[in-house]
Order: sequence, then structure tokens, then C-alpha cells
Amino acid sequence: AQHTAHVVVDTTVKGPSAASTLKWLELVGEYLQDHPILIFDNGPEFNNKLVHQQLTQLGVAFNHLPTAAGAYANPCDNSFNSVLK
Repeated sequence: AQHTAHVVVDTTVKGPSAASTLKWLELVGEYLQDHPILIFDNGPEFNNKLVHQQLTQLGVAFNHLPTAAGAYANPCDNSFNSVLK
């Protein structure tokens, strides 16, 4: 199978933010047409009215992980790996 990757550099975005999340949604929106479910951590970039509106408009169901649950959802997180072992 052949896969395509895209690298986007936006010098106006200095870190995770609603602006960067909206830019991501703009770029991947065509891939979100099958009513997916996105699960986010509690970062402020996801707890944003415009982001929620865009997700709803795209037909994306979304929810947030409870506080500290990201350690279990992120396989690169050391606490996840120590619990798994």
C-alpha cells in the first residue's frame, strides 16, 4: 500500500493553539468524511468554540480524555509503558 504524508510549516503558529487545530482540520477535513470519532486531551487548543463548531460541521464526534488519562492513551508516555509492563 502506498501512503501519502504532508508536512505543513506555518510560521504564524507558535505552538499548539486553536489556530493550529483549525489549520489541521482544514488540511485533513477531506479524510474526515466517514463520521469519525476524535478523542483529545484537555489542551486548550481543543477546548475552543470554533474548533468544536468546525468538528460538528464536518460531522466528527469528539470527546476529551479525563485529566491524566493521556498517559494511558499515549504509547510513548513513560507512565503508560511502566503500567503496561
